[in-house]
Amino acid sequence: MFELLREATIISHFEKEPSFDRLFPNQDFHSGKGLGNLIALPLNGKAMQKDNSMFLDTETFEPYKNQFETIASFKKVSKVKFLGLYESFFNQKPQESIKSNIIPATSTDIEIQISNQVYLKRFQLNKKLIAFLRDNLNFLNSDYLVKKNLGKSTFNIEKYFRLIEETTEGVIIPRGFVSNIVNFCKQESISFKVIDNRKKLDSVDFDSEIELLPHQEIALEKIAEKDFGVIVSPPGSGKTIIGLEIIAQKRQPALIVVHRKQLFDQWIERIQSFLKIPKREIGQIGNQKFTIGKEVTVAMIQSLTRSEEISKIANKFGTIIVDECHHIPAKSFREAIVNFNSFYLYGLTATPKRKNNDEKLIYVYIGNILYNAEQKQKIKESDIKAEINIRETNLFAPFDYKIDKYETISRILIHDTQRNSLIIEDIEKNVNRFKTILVLTERKAHVDILNLYLKDKFETITIHGDDSEQSRRSKLEQLKQGHYKIVISTGQYFGEGVDIDNLECLFITYPFAFEGKLVQYIGRIQRSGKPPVIFDYRDAKIDYFDKMFKQRNRYYKKLLK
Repeated sequence: MFELLREATIISHFEKEPSFDRLFPNQDFHSGKGLGNLIALPLNGKAMQKDNSMFLDTETFEPYKNQFETIASFKKVSKVKFLGLYESFFNQKPQESIKSNIIPATSTDIEIQISNQVYLKRFQLNKKLIAFLRDNLNFLNSDYLVKKNLGKSTFNIEKYFRLIEETTEGVIIPRGFVSNIVNFCKQESISFKVIDNRKKLDSVDFDSEIELLPHQEIALEKIAEKDFGVIVSPPGSGKTIIGLEIIAQKRQPALIVVHRKQLFDQWIERIQSFLKIPKREIGQIGNQKFTIGKEVTVAMIQSLTRSEEISKIANKFGTIIVDECHHIPAKSFREAIVNFNSFYLYGLTATPKRKNNDEKLIYVYIGNILYNAEQKQKIKESDIKAEINIRETNLFAPFDYKIDKYETISRILIHDTQRNSLIIEDIEKNVNRFKTILVLTERKAHVDILNLYLKDKFETITIHGDDSEQSRRSKLEQLKQGHYKIVISTGQYFGEGVDIDNLECLFITYPFAFEGKLVQYIGRIQRSGKPPVIFDYRDAKIDYFDKMFKQRNRYYKKLLK
């Protein structure tokens, strides 16, 4: 049925799973119960006896007395008259409407045009390529399924990510997918030619003083001949340095896109240090600033959401670096990035894995992984063996857990005296083993509670999103100088964008399941070069939290192999 509707141009050839409120007729048998939704055939004798399914006189709206005789008297309308009526009603010729939707087979080369996105001409696409695009650029939105299964509202949440934009003349797709199209055409012996409409800008000379480590040199070699793609590099491996060296080697005006203020400040600091560009000459978009640097500009993604502002700068950069590009699946990121017509486009991330398994969006928009230094490889290369300590808690909930009680059970956890005492006891026993300790939770209230236990005995620093700008800068400087013993923070704040290289031990004090988050957290204590030591707390008596621990434990087992 759907294929017939496609051929009739009622639905798009690129729609993977079209849906309708209802189709009639959708049953061919009536049980006799209720009205049903059968449509009786015209001129059926029994139906006519009940005054159903008959032709009516358009002037009186009365049934014709002799249906067959009346029908036989109708004269055919000429093709010319029919086309004239169609054109007067719809203000277009039938051929134009049909041609814009029905895609014929073609024997000409398929033109793959690349600029800020990939453009394909509709009439050149054959059925194989259409099916390939439909199957690979429409994929399930896991967030939709999760909410649906939990009985939550799915209003305004797409069931599928549909990454194909249709126009009258063709289709538009994100440019990161172009290598997949090329490989498919080669595999299926489909003739094609690539038309590159990207433009290089005037070259820029960078005064780079970067000395690359061996694994960073390998990364640069892997991407030397690639114009766009993703670099996966664990925390502490220097992906910021890799990004700066890419900019220096490509010799194009560069835009660095970030999503957090601490990352914004970090990049500006590193640009000054390694590329020797004064701060006043570094472009800044964000924090109430909108200046374009001759060599490098750093932008907050939140400041690139206004189309009128993006249009002013869309063609001013030859290289774009998207830091923490695992956030690309966020709609604001995607919609901003596709507007820039840069020659080079690279994404940097410590882990491309996403909580809802929608990391495919990263590769569609930026390109495939060009270099991947996995966390496990980094540990092995440094001859570092992780020490993982699992502590069993006695936490329980006095009710059957349900998802809508999550905040209640969260408050029980962060205020549980016995559980918090176990954490504090472990910290006190191990505090002299390490120069510094990082304690991470997911709740700001928990940061304050744990600090109350520790601040009278040890030099502690608490840091989270509620700190003022001045306070945050002061604390980060104190952390860099190493003037502390224990830092207590939220994972949301400390998991990304904090570059401290003197942390040696990690306490994970609040449950979560996502492996990517765990990779980020462990990366915070790998910069010291010493074996990472991790303390984790298993709340086995609460099934939901225990399932989260088992997800984390899978990764711990990988590290210990």
